Amino acid sequence: MTLHDQIQMPPGEPLAMIKQTVETLDYAMAKSDNPAMKARWERLCNGETMAQVLDITKEEMEGLYAYGFSHIQQNAPDKGLEVFRQLIGLDPIEAKYRYCEGICHQMKGDLPEAARAYMEFLGLDATNFDGYMRLAECHLASGEPDLARRYFSIAIAEAEKITDVPGAAEALALARAQINSIDEGQSA
Repeated sequence: MTLHDQIQMPPGEPLAMIKQTVETLDYAMAKSDNPAMKARWERLCNGETMAQVLDITKEEMEGLYAYGFSHIQQNAPDKGLEVFRQLIGLDPIEAKYRYCEGICHQMKGDLPEAARAYMEFLGLDATNFDGYMRLAECHLASGEPDLARRYFSIAIAEAEKITDVPGAAEALALARAQINSIDEGQSA
């Protein structure tokens, strides 16, 4: 079974689930006598994130992010996951929260969940070489060298476009070394 086969997606059609949730909330808001709740719901419907609706500042969000990242640095992925899941709930389109969620899962050895988080991250930031590097690492650790090679190759292509970005040169060297190692292992 491949890593992609192990990734757990919500049961049922995700868009149908979202539609049902929105319809339920629309109904509840129509019946509500709470003007503050109605105003918040209207803001959400107009595309604001929960963080915006709750008036959480960018500085506060960055503080939460730093707190979650400190758990990664302290090798405490479970605590980091708690923070990053909250951040994702508050701002689901901020890519770095998904990336850090992936790091936490990868640290725990939960490769299917790490791969899912990295794929969601890449869905929000498709040219970020780090996401492809981490996804390749997951596939390599899962015994899928061909998929790992594919994602390392994409990481190389993306990193070559932006060599002035911190970490790009190191990522290029590491990805090339990993591909060479995979090629040597397959020819042995």
